[in-house]
Amino acid sequence: MSWVKRLFFIVLCLVVTIYVIRGIDFLLGKIFKEADPDYISTSLGAFFGAFFVFFFVIIERMIGRILARQDRNRNALVKHQRLLNEYISIVGDLIFSIEEFTKALEANGVYTTYFPLIQLEPDLLQDFSNIDYTNDAFELNIDLRKSNQSLACVVEAYNDLKKAFLGRTILADVFHQTNHSYIVPHLKSARGFLIKMDEKIEVLFAKNKALFKSSERAIDWFLGLFTIRNSYPRGFDKKWKQELVQIKKDRELNIRRSQNELDEINQRA
Repeated sequence: MSWVKRLFFIVLCLVVTIYVIRGIDFLLGKIFKEADPDYISTSLGAFFGAFFVFFFVIIERMIGRILARQDRNRNALVKHQRLLNEYISIVGDLIFSIEEFTKALEANGVYTTYFPLIQLEPDLLQDFSNIDYTNDAFELNIDLRKSNQSLACVVEAYNDLKKAFLGRTILADVFHQTNHSYIVPHLKSARGFLIKMDEKIEVLFAKNKALFKSSERAIDWFLGLFTIRNSYPRGFDKKWKQELVQIKKDRELNIRRSQNELDEINQRA
């Protein structure tokens, strides 16, 4: 149900309640017309006073739960933004390391491997209030888990092969040929997959920032009292794409800055 329908439903309930109260007041006045008017008025006032206290207690608890849900969603978005930043950094390092690993094996070298696993926090997803964003985050987690498993398998295979080569249980030709025919293709495939993951992380990062900024607007906060969005809001594509452009600019700036610092260190050395 959209927020407009929910708001209309609430207003309708209030209007019906008012007319019901007036109807009851009229009927009781007719039934007890011989009775003391002050007694009837006092009795009705006490009854409806208690009724409205009960009604507003229920409303207060309902709104309190909705506000708590909004707070959990905002906190989850902040935590996920931190995670996505870490993912961008780790995936970038993995892409670079795999490229160097591949070059070493293609040159018939021996490489010492260490690929950090990408730490996932699946429990965080249950605090998101937007179903579309939850689905996007869940899909990314699946892809990152696949990447972890793929890299772990390749590294394990290479380390076993290297151990056999250094222990002289296989010949050098067999070692290098196996690297070229098995390890290198799998490394290139893993690197291509990680490049796609890097793009997905950027997009989800942009959506996260756009959603968080929307949650800070007063009108969106108010509408959030009446509905939990199952999909991205209207005009959301334009907002997250603007965020994506800025994210790409910031990353390019950081890369240039890091390269300049590295060049300065090399010049001093």
